[in-house]
Order: sequence, then C-alpha cells, then structure tokens
Amino acid sequence: MDETKGIFKLEEKKIINHILLLTIVISFFLSIIFIIFNSLISGIYILFGGWFALLLFIWLKYIAFGIVEKKGVWRIVFMYIARIALIGLVFYAIIYFSKFNFVYFFIGFSAFIASIMIEAIGQFFRLKWKD
Repeated sequence: MDETKGIFKLEEKKIINHILLLTIVISFFLSIIFIIFNSLISGIYILFGGWFALLLFIWLKYIAFGIVEKKGVWRIVFMYIARIALIGLVFYAIIYFSKFNFVYFFIGFSAFIASIMIEAIGQFFRLKWKD
C-alpha cells in the first residue's frame, strides 16, 4: 500500500513540475511574439501574468497540502483569503494604472490554463496508449 502512495506522489510531482515548466514556456513564447508584433510593454505584462499565475498555483498547492496535513484551519483560511486579496489587488492596480494592458496580463495569466489543458491531453493519450 505504501508503494502505491509513493508512486502516486512521484507521478503527481512530475505532472505539477511539467505544468510549471509549460506555463513558463508558454508565457515566454507569447511574450516574445507580442514584443515582436506589438510592443515591449505588452510582452512584459504577458510574462508577468504567466509568472503571477505560477506563483498563485504554488501558493494554492501549499494551501492544499496544509489541508491534507491538517494544519490549523484558521491559518489555511487566512492564507486563502490573502491569496484572493492579492489577486484582486494586482488586477485592480493594473486596471487602475493602465486599462489597456490588463488584456495582456490576462493573456499571460491564461498561459497557466493552457498548460493545464496541454498536460491533461498528454496524460489522456499516455493512459490510452498504455493499455
């Protein structure tokens, strides 16, 4: 029974690391494309959006493992509320200071969603061809 837990943890770590790497690659690639075809500031916002999504994912993973390890409930609730407040604060600051660049930040932020979808499709085909 312990061996299967170890295997699942190893596979889970590989998937999470692959999602993190894909997010970096996708946001960097989109950033380069937007720097070439649009402007430098749009590429910077896209790169910042991808890195911010990455940071929030790592923070959410930390919160989730805190729930599994049964750390203090109030600490976990505080961490989650702080995460939501940080997201709102960053979005508000970008909209307040530069309304048009919010779209570029959101494109970079969406690179995380694209990396999850790519990893899910890859895992689906790996499981399908394994049988």
